[in-house]
Amino acid sequence: MIENAYIISLLALSVALFAMGLLCLFLRVYDNPKLAAYRRASKAVAFTYLFFGVINILECLERQSSDTYDNALLFRMVTLVIASAQAFFFMFAMISLINTKYMSPRRTRREFAFVAAFIVAGIVSYIVMDESVTSTFAYFYTVYYFSQLIRYTLRFRKLYRHCLLEMENYFSENEEDRLRWIFFSFHSALGIGLIALVFALLPYALFGLIIALSCLVFYVFFAIHFVNYAFIFNFLENVILEEPEEDGDESLPVSFEAKSAAALKRQINRWVADKRYCQAGVTIRDLADNLNTNTTYLSRYINKYEGKTFRNWIGALRIEEAQRLMRENPSCKIDAIADSIGYGNKSAFLVQFAKHTNMTPGEWRRQM
Repeated sequence: MIENAYIISLLALSVALFAMGLLCLFLRVYDNPKLAAYRRASKAVAFTYLFFGVINILECLERQSSDTYDNALLFRMVTLVIASAQAFFFMFAMISLINTKYMSPRRTRREFAFVAAFIVAGIVSYIVMDESVTSTFAYFYTVYYFSQLIRYTLRFRKLYRHCLLEMENYFSENEEDRLRWIFFSFHSALGIGLIALVFALLPYALFGLIIALSCLVFYVFFAIHFVNYAFIFNFLENVILEEPEEDGDESLPVSFEAKSAAALKRQINRWVADKRYCQAGVTIRDLADNLNTNTTYLSRYINKYEGKTFRNWIGALRIEEAQRLMRENPSCKIDAIADSIGYGNKSAFLVQFAKHTNMTPGEWRRQM
C-alpha cells in the first residue's frame, strides 16, 4: 500500500515539476540589468525542476518493475548524486535572491566544479571500480554531502543576516516579511535534504513517500514565490546588491573626520526638527538625497554616532514624538497619533511603542 502511494506521489510530483519547470524556463522578466542574477537563477531552477521530473519518472518505472531496488549501492549513489546537485542549485537560487552579486559567474562555476567532481567520481567509481571501492567511496560521498549541507547553511544564514541588517539600515518600516519565504524555503529544502540522506541509507518506501509529499508542497510553494520575486525586486534592490563586509570591518572611512561628522550632525538635526521622520515609508535614501550625501556614509554615521540602525533610530524619534503628542493632547486617539507619526496602522505603532518603552501607550499615559 505504501509502495503504491509512493509511486502515485512520484507521478504527481513529476507533473508539478514539469509544469513549474516550464514556467521558470519561459519566465519573461522585464529588462533590468540588475536582474541578471535572477535570470541565471531562473534557468537553474527550471533545469532543476525538469531534471528531477525526469528522474522521478524513471524511478516510477523502476519501482513498477520490482518491489525494491535490486542494487542498494546503486540506489544510494544515485540518491546522493541527486541530493547533492539539488542542494547546489537551490543554494545558488536562494542566495541570488538575497544578494545578487555574491553568486557571481566565477564563484558559481567554482562551486559547481567542486560538486560536479564528486558526481563524476561517484559515477566512475561505480562503473570502473569493484563494489568494495565503490562502497567505500559512497561513505565518503555521504560525509561530503552532509558537510555540503552544513557549509551551504552557514553561508546562507550569514548572507541572510546581512540582508536583514541592510534592510534595517535602509527602511523605516519592518519589511522583513517580504523575504521570510526565502528563509522558510531554504530550511525546508535543508529538511528535505536531510530526509534524503536518511533515505539513501535506509531506502524504505515510507521515507520516499515523506520526501515525495514534502517536495510536492515545497516545489510548488517555491516556484510561486520565485516567480513573484521579480515584481518586488524594485522595492528591494537597494538592499540586496551588496556583498557583506568582512567581520570586524565596521569602521567609518578614514576621511570621515570630526568636522565632517559635526557638519552632518547639524544637517540631520535640521531634518529632525522639521519632523521629516514622520513621513510614512521614509528610507535612508530619502534622507541621503535630502542631505546631499550617500547612503553608505550616512548609514555608518547613524550606526556609529546614534548607536542604532536607521529603522531603530527613526522608530525612537517617532515614539518620542508620540509621547509628546500624548502629553499635549491626552484625549488624542491612538490611531490618529500613529498616522501622524508615519505608521500606516495601529498595530505597527503598538509594536514599536512597546519595543522602545516596554509598555503600551495606555500604560504610559496612566503613569504620566
